[in-house]
Amino acid sequence: MKYSIIIPVYNVSKYLEEALDSIDHQTFDDYEAIIVNDGSTDDSEKIIDSFIAKNKRFKKINIDNSGLGAARNRGVSEAEGDYLIFLDSDDILDIELLNKLNQQDADADVIVYDYINFEGTKNNILKKNYFPENMVNYGVVAWNKAYKKSFWDKNVFLFPVGIKYEDTPLVHIIMGLSTKNVKMIGKSGYYYRQNRKNSIINEASEGDILMRFNALKIMNESIKIYHKKLTDIGNLNVVYMKLGKELIYLIIMAFKNKTSKDELYQLFRMTFSEPIKSETFKLGGMKSKLALISLSVFFFINYKLLPGDRKKYV
Repeated sequence: MKYSIIIPVYNVSKYLEEALDSIDHQTFDDYEAIIVNDGSTDDSEKIIDSFIAKNKRFKKINIDNSGLGAARNRGVSEAEGDYLIFLDSDDILDIELLNKLNQQDADADVIVYDYINFEGTKNNILKKNYFPENMVNYGVVAWNKAYKKSFWDKNVFLFPVGIKYEDTPLVHIIMGLSTKNVKMIGKSGYYYRQNRKNSIINEASEGDILMRFNALKIMNESIKIYHKKLTDIGNLNVVYMKLGKELIYLIIMAFKNKTSKDELYQLFRMTFSEPIKSETFKLGGMKSKLALISLSVFFFINYKLLPGDRKKYV
């Protein structure tokens, strides 16, 4: 089994060597490392070239700065492996990851693995993230999973381009369309570097909330594109529920950050549109039910919204 590891790089020379080292020291060596240099202006390219010089499995693609989604898509287009893996260039793979993956079911569409949040050095563990074997939760990130290349190509998956939080719209669709996904048994496969200055995930401004909302609107459109396939598999309602839970989380975040009333209203309208509301209420669990009821009361009091006002969000 061959693995294609795709690493988008943009001005991360401080962390890049450690990331690439974690590939170079894998205990299973049937892989290719596709490094997409996304217009870096620091010493990143020099570091990339040093690894290419000593390891024939590494290759570089230079593109103009286009963002994470575009860089990943370009890497996928060049991949020749049986499975795709994504590594952010400031994070680290466990050196046993490929060996562990190679022991899993070769027919799996998606293989999910646990990951660790760390700060500074990988021994400074902040949190261990475990996911259940039943895949109720799987992590809304692209990088804690291996994807069968034929499954990816068959469904013509693409990361959204030019946005932040590009993982959210695609990961839920992928998991909804996967008819065979498995959990990798064993230790965590990925180390996620937390609290890096300017990290996308660390932002919490109103602008950040709007970017997250934009990603969810793209997810809503993606559900429409894959509507028939999701329906045939029987997961359409589950994906709508996942979207509803993402919206509830975002509304709570918006409250904490005192987002404007207009933006809160837009979030409310989308959350309470159909079938997002009903599927979230039916499948999202008790917390989601209570959240929907509480939000409904809040918005009625503050906006005087009646059921007839809850038009489908466009």
